[in-house]
Amino acid sequence: MASLTLRRVGGSVVATFPKALLELLNATEGDTVEYTFDDGKLIIESKQKKRRKLPKYDLNQLLEEHKQIMPLLKEEYEIWGKDKRKGTELL
Repeated sequence: MASLTLRRVGGSVVATFPKALLELLNATEGDTVEYTFDDGKLIIESKQKKRRKLPKYDLNQLLEEHKQIMPLLKEEYEIWGKDKRKGTELL
C-alpha cells in the first residue's frame, strides 16, 4: 500500500500527491476534488472530466499526406461536382 506524507504549511496540514497518483485521479494543481469518509477510509474523487490527450500534428507531414491521397480524392470531387461551381457557393 502506498502512503502520503502530511506536512505543515503555514497554519494548515497538506498531503503531497505524486504525479502518478494525480494522473490516476485525472487531477492537477488547482483542481477541486471531492472527499468522503467511509468505514475509516478517506476517499478522494476528482470532479474533473477525463482529459483527452490530443495528438500533435506537423503541418508539413499533413500536407505531404494530402498530396499522396489527392489522386484518390480527385474522383470523389468529380462525383460531387466540386469543380462545377455555380457562383453563389461559399466553398
